[in-house]
Amino acid sequence: MKYLIYIITLLFISVKSFATPIVLDFSSGTYTQNNKGYAEDGFDVTADYGFHNIRLDTLAWYETSNTIEISKNIGLFNLENLTVINTAFLGLEFESSKGGKFSVGSVKGTINFSGHEWNGINSFTIKTILNRSDILNQIDNIYLTTLPVEVSEPSTPFIFSLFLLLILLKHNKSFQHRHFVTGQFSKCAVLFRS
Repeated sequence: MKYLIYIITLLFISVKSFATPIVLDFSSGTYTQNNKGYAEDGFDVTADYGFHNIRLDTLAWYETSNTIEISKNIGLFNLENLTVINTAFLGLEFESSKGGKFSVGSVKGTINFSGHEWNGINSFTIKTILNRSDILNQIDNIYLTTLPVEVSEPSTPFIFSLFLLLILLKHNKSFQHRHFVTGQFSKCAVLFRS
């Protein structure tokens, strides 16, 4: 009976990890690739023309035709929102790996992303609308939710076969135990008869 409970428990164990909220705050990661890359919490951030060379604890770059890509190393995520710290002079363009596009003009504050094209993505880009002046852009606190990663599970036939094997082993031990005990009593009965 104990083995049956173990098997049933194995069948109902979850095979997914949980969705995890992440905030990229650009203060706890590391810059790489001659100031063109940044890594934090399993996400890589790259910029065609690099980031601002003074650390401001934000994602900071000069407003040129720079394209910034935020991608997850393994798995997918949902883009929830982000905060524009300094007003983007001519605006920003966002594009998801699922083809979602969103543009804003000269704004400052929180930008929310909703819709299926911003969910279950592996990357998104931020582009500065082409400008000839060098105005500093800053984005901070990108809120993301990582999606559960599928874990391979044992196949149902394997689990069923294991269950049958355990039953046979249990039955075999029980049979051997009864046979031994019965054999002992038979020998004792023969001794008392003689």
